[in-house]
Amino acid sequence: MLDAKAAPDGGGGNVFKRIGGQWGISPETLCGWVKQVEIDNGGRPGTTIDGATRLAELEREVRELRRANAILESKQYVAVRYGERLVEVDALAEALHADADLARQHAGA
Repeated sequence: MLDAKAAPDGGGGNVFKRIGGQWGISPETLCGWVKQVEIDNGGRPGTTIDGATRLAELEREVRELRRANAILESKQYVAVRYGERLVEVDALAEALHADADLARQHAGA
């Protein structure tokens, strides 16, 4: 396809109509595919498929991180540092009770 487009007698946009008709696809679709291949090969400015995929992944990650930050900043999630661990308040209460029970057992022993 790229060879047919580059040929002196390629006919410009007619090559997309001719080959698209042979393949049973619209000239516009074929033209878009050729443009994307040219971009991916570095022959035309634009966003490569790999670049667009990576950008979409980064945008998804940013959304997830913003959501996580919003949850952590809200009152829906309360955590405190206990020793070397970050624990939720309910888990902290259980740990404190367990420590108190352990201390009582040692004191009574």
